[in-house]
Amino acid sequence: MIEDKIKFNDGTEEIIFFEPKKHEYFWKELKRPSVTSMTSTLTPLAPLIQWSANESANTFKELIQAGKTYDEVKLMEYFEKIKYAHKQSLNESGVIGSYVHDAIENYIQFGDEPKFTNEQMVKSFSKFKEWYSEQQGLELIWTEKRVLSRLYGYTGTLDALFKNGKDEYIIYDWKTSKSLTNKKNYEAQIFLYYLALKEMTDYNITKGVIVNCTKKGELNIKTFNLNDESIEVAKSCIKLFYFTNPKLNYNKGEK
Repeated sequence: MIEDKIKFNDGTEEIIFFEPKKHEYFWKELKRPSVTSMTSTLTPLAPLIQWSANESANTFKELIQAGKTYDEVKLMEYFEKIKYAHKQSLNESGVIGSYVHDAIENYIQFGDEPKFTNEQMVKSFSKFKEWYSEQQGLELIWTEKRVLSRLYGYTGTLDALFKNGKDEYIIYDWKTSKSLTNKKNYEAQIFLYYLALKEMTDYNITKGVIVNCTKKGELNIKTFNLNDESIEVAKSCIKLFYFTNPKLNYNKGEK
């Protein structure tokens, strides 16, 4: 368990615990939902189902050869591989994403460059480095910062918070997915970070930026304003999450 002290602008503190292997957060000895779990209901199921089917179909094509016979043991082995092909792909993507996220954090904090040998990791990080070198006038405030909303009972880990030359604060989120087709989900995540930070700080946070450095070396950027509408969307996500997960709603009062 990793312990973090969360400071609020009223001078008070809260302690949260993070279990990295299971990616679970605890506050006041209770497991609390994360920002990513709060927005999970925004992910459309149809594309995920099709993707899962495609992963299984591709694995079938790799394993099964026309005209060849297989005994019962080999068929059962292939059955398991085909059945769980989507999980294997998710695990590989998760590992790559974690390595690249850690590399980005070390790079923006200390200037350390990773020595990756995996081609996808190299392409993803190289694209981030190329983009980051073009950014000017940004001061790093936080990276991998735990946040907590005491009012709504959720927590999470913010990728980065920067300040520009106009004393405006900008929330950055690093993504290594294939594209930003799920961008509404990603935007809502930043809205939730924004809502939590408004409890924690008095920073003038004005924008959110999603930086998508794909494993193929492509770059997608999404920049948007943060305002009262962002807060309303965040609150709607919270209400929907607690509606579908009522046992996690520690405070049923009207927000």
